[in-house]
Amino acid sequence: MPIYNTAIRAVQQLKKGDIDEVKLMKTPPAACLAVIKTLCILLDVPPKKVGTGKDKTEDFWTPAKE
Repeated sequence: MPIYNTAIRAVQQLKKGDIDEVKLMKTPPAACLAVIKTLCILLDVPPKKVGTGKDKTEDFWTPAKE
């Protein structure tokens, strides 16, 4: 529970400017992408498929910014 409570406090302290700053990043840090991917999965936001053939990957960053 301590980790959960710490996470809740951190989310409560976020400001609109913090979100805007992340949206302006071309490539956010790995930890940020992990959170974004988790939120997209929880909120049922589908990833954008990028690449061709077997090299296709899931891009959660583009849909998250929208």
